[in-house]
Amino acid sequence: RMMTDSGARGSASQVAQLLIALHHVVRLFSSFTEENETPVASDEDPLVIWDRGRGVYVNSEDRIAASILAYNSGANPQYVKEVLGALRAVAPRVRVEASGRWAAVANGDLRLDTLELHPFDPERVFTARFASEWDPAAENPRFEDEFGGWDVDSGIREIANGDEGTERLLWEVLAATVNPQTRTNKIVGLYSPYGNNGKSTLIAKLRSLVGDASQLSASIGELAK
Repeated sequence: RMMTDSGARGSASQVAQLLIALHHVVRLFSSFTEENETPVASDEDPLVIWDRGRGVYVNSEDRIAASILAYNSGANPQYVKEVLGALRAVAPRVRVEASGRWAAVANGDLRLDTLELHPFDPERVFTARFASEWDPAAENPRFEDEFGGWDVDSGIREIANGDEGTERLLWEVLAATVNPQTRTNKIVGLYSPYGNNGKSTLIAKLRSLVGDASQLSASIGELAK
C-alpha cells in the first residue's frame, strides 16, 4: 500500500515501477548511428512522461515529480531525486515514431496508408502534434476578398506561377511538413530576387498547419550552434 500523510511510503524503486506502468514514464532515445540511424542508448536520453490529454510525451521533470507526490505527498526533495534516479536506471527506452505510417494530428493518430483516425496511444511515441485536425470530409476551402477570392488549390498554383513541376514540389513540401517522421534528407529554400510572389504566404500556410509548438524561427548561424 502506498501511503502519504501518515508517513509510510513506497520505496523509490516501487514508485518508479508505478510511474512506468501507470503513467508511461520512459526514456527517449536522443542518439543514433550515422549509417542507418539505429538508436544508441546515452546518459543524455531524457525522461519523458505521457500526457494523455494531448497524446504526446513531454520532457518535464516537474510533471514527473508531481506524479511522484501523488503517491507520497510528504516526499522531500531527496526522495524525489531517488525516484528520478531509479527511473533513469530502469525506465524503458523508446524512439519517436519513425515508421512513416502515422501522422500526429490534433484529434488523433492518422494511419497514412488507410487514412483511418485512431485514438491517442502511448505505444505510438510523439512529442508534438499538428494544430490541424483530420477531417476526411474536408473540401477545398474558398476565401472571399476584395480581389475576387481564392482557394487553396488555386493559391498553390498561383505561387508556382502556373508551372506544374513547381506546383508539385510545393505540394511535396506540404506533405513533408505534415509527415516529419519520414526523412527526405533535403532542405527547402524559397528564393526569388523579387518580392510579392507568394513566399511569405506559403510559409504562413505551413506555420498555420503545424501550429506554434512545431515550428522554429532561427538564423542559419543559430542553427549551426
